[in-house]
Amino acid sequence: MKIMEQQFDILIIENEQVVIEAAKKILTHQSFTVDEALNSEVALQKLQQHRFKLIISDLMLPRISGIDLIEKVNHANPEIPIIIITGYAMLENAVKCFKVGAFDFIPKPFDVEELVGVVHRAMRHIEIMRTTSKRDTKLPPLADRTGTYYFLGKHSWAKVDQDGVTTFGVGVTFSGRMGAIQQVELPNLNSEVWQGNLCARIISQDQLLHMVWAPLSGKVIDVNREVEQNPNLINTDPFNHGWLIKVIPTNLEKELENLTADWYHHLDR
Repeated sequence: MKIMEQQFDILIIENEQVVIEAAKKILTHQSFTVDEALNSEVALQKLQQHRFKLIISDLMLPRISGIDLIEKVNHANPEIPIIIITGYAMLENAVKCFKVGAFDFIPKPFDVEELVGVVHRAMRHIEIMRTTSKRDTKLPPLADRTGTYYFLGKHSWAKVDQDGVTTFGVGVTFSGRMGAIQQVELPNLNSEVWQGNLCARIISQDQLLHMVWAPLSGKVIDVNREVEQNPNLINTDPFNHGWLIKVIPTNLEKELENLTADWYHHLDR
């Protein structure tokens, strides 16, 4: 008689038990079922034995790193989103996780609202992708094709115009994944944003927090007042009227190495 494999919502991979316990307490309170692994080897074994909807993994793991784990999981189980946990000192490496397929990352120490927000968004993303045929996936309409679009994974985008002005917006892992939006918090004019650091906060009507990481570094020269007044433009028109900020990049050539200009890779999965 065949034994049915056990199914969990989330697998947490983290070598600090205190972090596992904190995350499990938060997520089980949200009615998610959670399993754990202290290293990548155990995690890969569990992925063969059980079914998971979502993985939350530390970036710095012994022997098999978080980046290597993403590549292994994407090869064997491409339908499972991976959220990376990282310390602020490792944000540069966390940015690289997007290029190999991470869904998102959250810095340590994480807040309850941050963790719950990104997990709920990932779960909604899974359901949308399961019910959407790839044949129905269309290139989003672009209001201005004069610039070049670059993507921080599927998380956010930057459109670089010929005059150097660069526009930021959210990617496909946000739009339609947050439900109705209550508020968008954008940076101040003339402030600096840094690649992989916070450039906007989105609060949905269910009071969940969604952090938007900047695809590039630069000085903020404009913010979208229209999206502050009508936040749901982020859901309905993310690549045009739903843009977030405009910046003058400060390290463009180097930071573009962490981005991709492939539209269809951005939309896939």
